[in-house]
Amino acid sequence: ARVIWDHGGATPEIVRDVAEWMAAPRKPSAMRFALTCLTNACARCKEGAEQHKKEVHAAIQNALLSLAADRVQHTMALARAAVAFLRQSHSMLTHLPCESEAQAFVLMGCLQAFLAVGAGYAVRRNPAPDLLASDSAGSWDAMETSASDLDSVRTDGKDDAAITNRVRSLALECIALLLDTHSNSVFGKWSMVLNPATGDAPRTGSARSKWPMLLFMCTDDPCPKVRAAAVAVVAKLFQADSLRRWPVPLEPLGEGHGGTVRATAFTPLTQMLTGTIRTFHEVLLRSLTSTFQSDVLCGLEGLRTCLACVPYSKLKPGLLGEVSQALVPLLGRIREDKASEVFGRPSTAAVLDVTAAALSRLEPRDSIGDMNPRDKLCSELCRTAVGVLQMLAGEAGEEDSPQRTEKKGPDATSTARSLMDALTVMAGVSSAQPDTIGALRELSEIVVAHKMKTVRNAGMTMTKTWLSRLQPSAGAYDPALLTMAMEVGQNVGQPAAVRVAGLATAVAALRLPGGQQYWDGGAGEALLSALCAILAEDHGFQVRIGAGSALASIAQSVALEPGTPHCTRIIAALLKGCQDPGLDVRNGVLMSLGDLASWCPGTPADAGDAAAAAAAGTIAAPDGGEWLWVLDSVLSTLSDKDKVRQAAYRAVGQLIRLVNFSATLVGTPAGTLGSSDLLNRTVAALAAGFEEGTAKTQWNVCYAAVQLYVNPTAMIPVGGGEKLLLPMVERLGRSPNIKLRAHAALAVACAPISWRRGEMPSAGMLAKVIEAAHQGLEDHPTVEGPQRPSPAHEVRYLQMRRRYVKTLLEQLEDLGVAAGEQVPAS
Repeated sequence: ARVIWDHGGATPEIVRDVAEWMAAPRKPSAMRFALTCLTNACARCKEGAEQHKKEVHAAIQNALLSLAADRVQHTMALARAAVAFLRQSHSMLTHLPCESEAQAFVLMGCLQAFLAVGAGYAVRRNPAPDLLASDSAGSWDAMETSASDLDSVRTDGKDDAAITNRVRSLALECIALLLDTHSNSVFGKWSMVLNPATGDAPRTGSARSKWPMLLFMCTDDPCPKVRAAAVAVVAKLFQADSLRRWPVPLEPLGEGHGGTVRATAFTPLTQMLTGTIRTFHEVLLRSLTSTFQSDVLCGLEGLRTCLACVPYSKLKPGLLGEVSQALVPLLGRIREDKASEVFGRPSTAAVLDVTAAALSRLEPRDSIGDMNPRDKLCSELCRTAVGVLQMLAGEAGEEDSPQRTEKKGPDATSTARSLMDALTVMAGVSSAQPDTIGALRELSEIVVAHKMKTVRNAGMTMTKTWLSRLQPSAGAYDPALLTMAMEVGQNVGQPAAVRVAGLATAVAALRLPGGQQYWDGGAGEALLSALCAILAEDHGFQVRIGAGSALASIAQSVALEPGTPHCTRIIAALLKGCQDPGLDVRNGVLMSLGDLASWCPGTPADAGDAAAAAAAGTIAAPDGGEWLWVLDSVLSTLSDKDKVRQAAYRAVGQLIRLVNFSATLVGTPAGTLGSSDLLNRTVAALAAGFEEGTAKTQWNVCYAAVQLYVNPTAMIPVGGGEKLLLPMVERLGRSPNIKLRAHAALAVACAPISWRRGEMPSAGMLAKVIEAAHQGLEDHPTVEGPQRPSPAHEVRYLQMRRRYVKTLLEQLEDLGVAAGEQVPAS
């Protein structure tokens, strides 16, 4: 073992030979050295460890069995040996997880022989239960057992107690490692882990003596580390996917959800799960009241797992309410303690994390009496947050510099992150009560001006979250909210992310009751001027993108009508942003322009809805002559880089919905525009999009083509129409990209709509359309790569394509074109 560790030289053969040597019965002293040798060999030769993983795990099993079955006079020497054995086993299982379910069960059974070492538990002895036979028995404690001297270890001093405590904690940690991989396999057999080979219950005289042994250890073991390890093992059981996705109620939920529980000859699975969940919650809530910080932290970690995994909606209401009640005094303790104590305790961040998780899971059904636990927890969190933010400001110092931020240490930083996460969750779920709104308003003023960068980064996101949730019944609009948000957005000293969130928050504030009057009262001009200046002159490209998004959102927030001075000014600013030197800015501004166009009235924005409306004859001519110059300007951006072209084609498709191609607009920023010239340029630009564009660019081109075909004012000439139609027909018939074929099928299916108001294409083109239509009913190999959709989406796109092809053939038949084969009903 020493030679291998100091000089290397381990080979797969050495790993195999040592593991095979340990397969035979040996003395514990020999097994101890062999296990050390095997551990070193596996660490130095990972290839050999992987090749002989099964033999290595069998060697660990035999080593533990040899120790558990030993008869010696000096039992403390045996406990010391157990520490060495378990430490090596823990190292092996950490670096070489046990993938065999049967072998993992056997190893767990071997480890359970060490759980009562030195604790004085009255248990039936079973050093090596045959877990492979436990499926038929149903429980490990139903098997015959034999005595082991491990259980009779007694301690005479602190050193001896430390050794036996280490034995129990290491055994539990090894079991937790096995459950990391096999929590789903153990689901339904929890009693095998919770009640390992128990006979008599622990003789304490309390009601807890009837609990399963592992749950009893969580509260009554004399060592805090052992209690924490026991809680971690139970928490691993709760992480099984089968528990998260439990489909039916675990216990009667009330009228209509089941009746009384009837006595049976066996314990039903639902009763076992429910009992374990409720008992474990009782264990964790008891831990929160402990005077040991390790117990409090352990209880919080267990609650975090429960809140993530337990299906509370399948249980009787009230359990989450008890959790929220237990968190309230912990939040109050944080508010009352000194900063050094708050940031020095690991449990501070854990309390805030668990509070956030509880707020996200609480429902009105969890109320206890007349008290709403969510409102109570939100109120307590708000009061605690004010105090903690003041402490963080004191820790941050006078200057907001990266050097100063790094010197605060991980405790204050992690506390700040956890606090802001909890506040953001609270902002998303809190009620619209006046007290709650007032508290959030106060917190928003504090966080946006905070000295700590972590707080400011999340502060505006929190503010935007609760502003966007307010309903008209929440009260009148407060102009100070918009002023505060715009001051943050215009402050060049703030980080870019904070400034972008400030701009978005300002626009969100306009949606509140009274925002329209505030806009009409003169604030609109000031806000527009500020956003246009940021988009044109700011040095941060992220802030310029945020300003463009805010400008587009204003039109929706205050319902600006197209053609009004404010709307025209917004569009002009966005078009100017399309010439920005930054590639990401041009892309972001074009996306914002497309969003702005999608909110304006026109033909249906959804391509499928537009096609259905056009087929039904319910689409009216757009009244959008003022959009001609906007479309003309966006067409000039189609020669940009491909990333910008994707956004530009998307914007073109949205603008075609609004354009009246029969109008002529005079005196616009683009001069005099005629319908025929702009229509020809649009058709040519769309046809060019198939030449070099990526698949996503071509999807957007297909969408724009659909809008062009259904626009009643677009009289597409035959020559240009065939140039646009041909690449879409080719992609419908032969493209390996299943999503592109579906988009092309929709576009080609809409082409006959434009033929009805113009000229029919040539006979050769019609023949290609019919051929592609029949090819569209067949399956072709899809392209491999990151853009390939999931199997479920592949089926969806296949159904879409076949539905559109059927529509296309029906359109051709109505036009008198022979479509050849009939479309199968399937």
